Amino acid sequence: MSDEDSIMRLVSAVYVLPCPMVNQPMKTSFAASFDTATKDHPNSVTLMRSSDTARRKLADALEQVRSVANVPGSKHQNVLNLAKDYVPKIHRILFSCKVQPEMAVLNKKLEFQWISGMENNKHVKKDDALMYELAISIATCSLASAGAASEEAVAGRFPAAAKLFNAAAGAQTCLHEDLLPQWITLGSETEVSQLPSEVAGPVAEAFRGLYLAHAQQMAVATALTKGASPANYSLLAKLCRGLKEEMQGFVEAMRSHAAAQYSKMNPSLTVFITFQMGIYESMMHYFWARLMWSKDKYGLAIAILHKAAAWAETRKYASAAVGIPDPADRSSPVKAVEKDILDYRGHLRSLLDEWEKDNRTVYFDSVPNSVKEEDLVTKGVVIKKPEAFVLESPEPVQLGPKARAEMRAPPPQVLPRFNSGSGLPPGFITPAPVALPPEDDLPPPVYAPQQLQRTDSDLAREMQAKFDMHGQ
Repeated sequence: MSDEDSIMRLVSAVYVLPCPMVNQPMKTSFAASFDTATKDHPNSVTLMRSSDTARRKLADALEQVRSVANVPGSKHQNVLNLAKDYVPKIHRILFSCKVQPEMAVLNKKLEFQWISGMENNKHVKKDDALMYELAISIATCSLASAGAASEEAVAGRFPAAAKLFNAAAGAQTCLHEDLLPQWITLGSETEVSQLPSEVAGPVAEAFRGLYLAHAQQMAVATALTKGASPANYSLLAKLCRGLKEEMQGFVEAMRSHAAAQYSKMNPSLTVFITFQMGIYESMMHYFWARLMWSKDKYGLAIAILHKAAAWAETRKYASAAVGIPDPADRSSPVKAVEKDILDYRGHLRSLLDEWEKDNRTVYFDSVPNSVKEEDLVTKGVVIKKPEAFVLESPEPVQLGPKARAEMRAPPPQVLPRFNSGSGLPPGFITPAPVALPPEDDLPPPVYAPQQLQRTDSDLAREMQAKFDMHGQ
């Protein structure tokens, strides 16, 4: 394996969190729970039955991801496809209940049971809210997209991986900015601490940033791919600094705003993020040193390359300011990239020996004992291009008796919960009735595409434009 390949593999390495699991999927049935409310409406019955089928297929696919059995294609991509098929169905059921609350009387209580993939403990988390089911299904889309992205990265298909990581970030944005605030503010009776970490708002916000950082990793890896245009060392160094800053931002956000959830997660995640911060610091100095050498600043280049080498070494103790976690530790997730780390260290030593020899015999440039801050990378570059996760406005299906029903729009600031034997939650205010059109004459959904966030940095725009061309 060449030195360039080792660097590319280190740049693109990510830690994959497992998807959540559906617990006892056969115990939950929309068709059975909404039997009386839907029996007079074929379209409604079809929706409930297809939702049951979609949920059970998703549950089976999530089981396959954890199994060692080989299945055709990507396991994570299969989960992603099935989750994206299920989400619009549960969203349509939720919307139908919101616009006809007095008709949403259940024959059997709905109970959604999930086991968190983010948390170490495998306790079953239960809730009867349709919004809970929708939220954790969207979280599953995000985690499955990130898992599929990691598979693409391992295969060297970095533009495809970046697109999937951006999609994972978009799903987290949907959770953080739309669904979860709406659920908590408008009537959730469940304590956030009792829910899986996947449906906690601060966690969604932090993972949005993490997945965008992973997408940027793929952009850097693409720039290092053989056959790419000559390396822009200045931009690569700034992108690596940006990656370290984004990783630091993730850890700070989790510790400050989601400490309870962070404490439940596998410590390996923190170890790997710590490794990434150290290796990006090293690579920032490495690319900057190459830039200085190309500008005939030989002594300064050698001094900066020494900093790159120091950051690539194993930390002398856990709290050391410089270095990375021990890649030889068999219990560490960094063990998976140990060979690439050793190759990278060897490359740095070889390059240092070569430069120092050339400087002693040809250039005679003074090597500073320390490097001034202004001679290093002073500002990072971050590319942020999340792919919006859009929940289109669904068409409601009719609930209740076949006689002409009435559609009641949900009152402002109220999100109903639907329990067995009662059509309305405590304190629900019945709004003025609105005539419901026949089943075949319901209005089409209104769709307003969201604007994608773009970076203001000219360098980032240039990098993104080149990167997008690779993905075409």
